[in-house]
Amino acid sequence: MPKKTYYLDEARTEPITVQWGLAYRNFILSHQGEPVVPAEHGPSLTEGYRYDLPDGRRLSAQLVRNAGLQELELLLNGQPLLGSATHPQERLKQAWYALLGVGSFSTILIVVAQFINVDALRPLRFGWAALLENIVLVGLGWWGYRQCSAAAFYVALGLLVVDWAVMMVNLAQAGGGGGIGSIFLRFVICAFVFRGAQAARELKREPAATLPVA
Repeated sequence: MPKKTYYLDEARTEPITVQWGLAYRNFILSHQGEPVVPAEHGPSLTEGYRYDLPDGRRLSAQLVRNAGLQELELLLNGQPLLGSATHPQERLKQAWYALLGVGSFSTILIVVAQFINVDALRPLRFGWAALLENIVLVGLGWWGYRQCSAAAFYVALGLLVVDWAVMMVNLAQAGGGGGIGSIFLRFVICAFVFRGAQAARELKREPAATLPVA
């Protein structure tokens, strides 16, 4: 069963552990090593579970969908737990990693295309311009993450959409196609970047929000 630990305090002295089976069934939440029985719950995690901690705080767990992606939302008194999927800083990090991954993978393909004659890569746009674009994408991701810049993520998202649209046109003209898996992967990456932009705006609106330090 997948298992993950979060902390209810910044000093990381009060852990909670969540674990679940296939499709988030048999969901179990433990507070400081002791299983907690839900005070309220629906027939599945989609409807949400509510837990009352010994000190009176309310902890909730629910499967939610945002920008087309499903994720586990953990709230303490209505606020996302630090490190959980819906926390703004976590979404900021996910957007940065998505752009870093895209830029790194595309750069590897460019190197392969330059030195190895691969027919499948011919319809794609590979060259120094594409390499520069990857550097820009990674730079925008780093700037968006470090400076909590929604604008950087939105610009990166625009570049991704335009680049992939041109790529799909080139593939179509060459008689090929992106495939369902490829299209889905691009959608997921764009969703991560879009949510990162939203998270940056949210963190900027919060006076007490701390910017990422690593």
